Amino acid sequence: ITQSYFGIAGIQLTANSDSNAISLSTVSTSGTYALNVTNSSSNTIADCSMTNNSSGYAAYLNGSSSNTITRSTFTNGNSASALYLTGSSSNTITQSYFMGAGVSLYSNSNSNTLSFSTVTALWSALQINSTGKFGNPPSIVSSSYLQGRTAVDIDGGSDHAVAERRGGLGHAIRVACAEGNLHPFGDQSLDDEPADATRRAGDECVLACESEVHLRLQCSVPS
Repeated sequence: ITQSYFGIAGIQLTANSDSNAISLSTVSTSGTYALNVTNSSSNTIADCSMTNNSSGYAAYLNGSSSNTITRSTFTNGNSASALYLTGSSSNTITQSYFMGAGVSLYSNSNSNTLSFSTVTALWSALQINSTGKFGNPPSIVSSSYLQGRTAVDIDGGSDHAVAERRGGLGHAIRVACAEGNLHPFGDQSLDDEPADATRRAGDECVLACESEVHLRLQCSVPS
């Protein structure tokens, strides 16, 4: 599918809709999804512009793996995520823009890669949430620009620890959990003064507790 325009219901790839290629196309909808990939794998979205003009998702991946999104732009409002992954692993997102409500990884969405991309959001640019521990290997964010009141917000219930740094736009990284389950900074107790989990803008920043949270960050985060 190439050089096409989609409105109303957007693009729906569901129920083992595998190995499709969509390129040089535009989606403008006010429905639930501009792009919905559910239980479908090995699809490629390239050089597309997808906009959800309502409170719905720009791109939604559910139970889908090994899909590639490249050189594309996704825009929505500030309610649902611009890109939302749930139960979706081994997807590659590169050289793309996400504007609106940020990127969310939920429910054991593991081994995904977000690289050379820009994510801007009013609140959290990148949000990680799981009812349990994340699997191996970790999802990776590299060479990307994340901007929001919180650049990275990780909430894994009671499994993860706190690593907080305040900057000009709010928190660079916020990891929420119950105290005592993990000491991400060596032997340091969570009652001690927390160490910086990031460096200043322009430096690489690697999340200190990646072994438990299973997210590896190499990104530019505004201070």
